[in-house]
Amino acid sequence: MIGQGEPFDQVAQQVESYRSAVGEAGFDYRPERVVVARPMYTTTSEEKARRDTEAPFMWFKRTGQEVGAPPENRTELLPDEFSSYRRRFSRDTEFDYNAMFENVALFGTPGQVAERVENLRRSGVENLIFFINYGGIEHRKVMDSLELFAAQVMPQFAD
Repeated sequence: MIGQGEPFDQVAQQVESYRSAVGEAGFDYRPERVVVARPMYTTTSEEKARRDTEAPFMWFKRTGQEVGAPPENRTELLPDEFSSYRRRFSRDTEFDYNAMFENVALFGTPGQVAERVENLRRSGVENLIFFINYGGIEHRKVMDSLELFAAQVMPQFAD
């Protein structure tokens, strides 16, 4: 599973790293085992996507940070090879919603979401897990997003 916070432009590198590690360990690479988890919200305009997702998604990120951090944010408790987690869980970590909207999340119009899904597919991702109900986003909005995704995005990936 590729980290859910990995920017789109780093996913291909992560997939290649996995492919190499599997080969070096003497196993066959199986692309269907590559999975990415992402927040997803499909709606009629980018403006609406931003308005509907910012508060609940930021709550989700901050709460995940609080729950997942080592006691008292003592990042020195994490092993050296977990340097990215040390950065993620430091006390002064802040999340940039606009950067996540552009580089991590599958938020936007059906066209925007489809383009991002296609880019993930080109990066070697075979399976996606969607976070659709993050931070208390309204149930009706979640349902509308899923219906729009099913009607206008999924058909583009029928193969």
